[in-house]
Amino acid sequence: MQKEVYPNEEKTKPALMGLYCEQPFRNLELHQDSKAYLCCPSWTYLDVGDFNKAPLSEIWNSTNAQKIRASILDGTYSYCNKDLCPHISGNVLKKHFELEKEIRDYVSKNEQHLKHSPRNVMFSFDPSCNLSCPSCRSQKISYQLNTSDLLNSKKLIEKIMSELFLNPLENICLNITGSGDPFSGLAFRQFLETIEGKHFPNLSFDFQTNGLLLTPRTWENISKIHENIHAISISIDAATEESYKKLRRGGDWTTLIENLKFLSQMRFEKKLFPFLRVNFVVQKSNYKEMTEFVKLFTSIKVDEIYFSQIADWGSMSELEFQNEAIHLEHHKDHFHFLNVLADPLFHVVNLGNLTPLRKKALVLYAQEKNIIKRMKVFANYEVPLLPKKIKKFLFLIVRSKVKNN
Repeated sequence: MQKEVYPNEEKTKPALMGLYCEQPFRNLELHQDSKAYLCCPSWTYLDVGDFNKAPLSEIWNSTNAQKIRASILDGTYSYCNKDLCPHISGNVLKKHFELEKEIRDYVSKNEQHLKHSPRNVMFSFDPSCNLSCPSCRSQKISYQLNTSDLLNSKKLIEKIMSELFLNPLENICLNITGSGDPFSGLAFRQFLETIEGKHFPNLSFDFQTNGLLLTPRTWENISKIHENIHAISISIDAATEESYKKLRRGGDWTTLIENLKFLSQMRFEKKLFPFLRVNFVVQKSNYKEMTEFVKLFTSIKVDEIYFSQIADWGSMSELEFQNEAIHLEHHKDHFHFLNVLADPLFHVVNLGNLTPLRKKALVLYAQEKNIIKRMKVFANYEVPLLPKKIKKFLFLIVRSKVKNN
């Protein structure tokens, strides 16, 4: 995906002054191009270094890293895509008193150079996955045995462990993975099956997975880290088998639901990990299933249902992406999408970077209800003899004005 500079240096607009994002103070993402970021590259254009050329400790406090932190402290958020970032657009930035103590101390002292190591490290350097979702890639990717790619992934895992876990009591969460599936890649899977969680009591794991390979057998294979697992996030993007086959290419709906029911049982009955989430990337091909998705996973029981905009990762042509990007205002079906977002069901879910659109949808819904109410009065009392076709025509004109506003 082509990266671009976001000209967001609003030095006269202090809208975010006093609101803080914790990501640059705790998060480090390591990507396939050997570049490191302090958050998702689609939310910021600025990397903080090349982890193949420098120690992680040096990257963590690089010049670019300190620039990003400074932009948080002065409220400009100069290196952030404010529309795509769910922390900003979702209105979940924190006030000073809400910050973790460690970060609150840095903010109080206006410090950009951090003494502690990253608290969250995302493994995004191995794209191996058992699926080839159209929004992500054109074909399956798998690093095979005895290849340089697999060897490099293993070496990087060793680098992370040797540099960040000199003290086995270090407080770090490893997020695996933002680039593929943690149970598809050989390097990741072998790491998860062999690491002795009891030797690292403050180490935790967050899994981002499509859920198909996280079977009861896989769960048993990673028994050494059961006590270390903090969160499991399952990407699904559909509420029906038909849509799932299209959007999660290569997946099996029946297996997915069976695995999710198993994980829900592990979470809520056996209390083996504290957080289970399901994800839905919203696009033209699935937005009509959003409400059914909420109902389905409310019944299966998860901690959070999370929706987000589709992002351009370079796997689609520009025309294909524009056709699927239902969140864009110029999309021909955008107004109908807003009607879906106005559903009361979405009050209990996490809409991430769709939050501003939900607010817009509720405003339009309220306006439309008021128009309908007025039109009923108009039809029943003011001009009862007006032909029905003319009444309907007048209503559509007024409704169209609401839509265009």
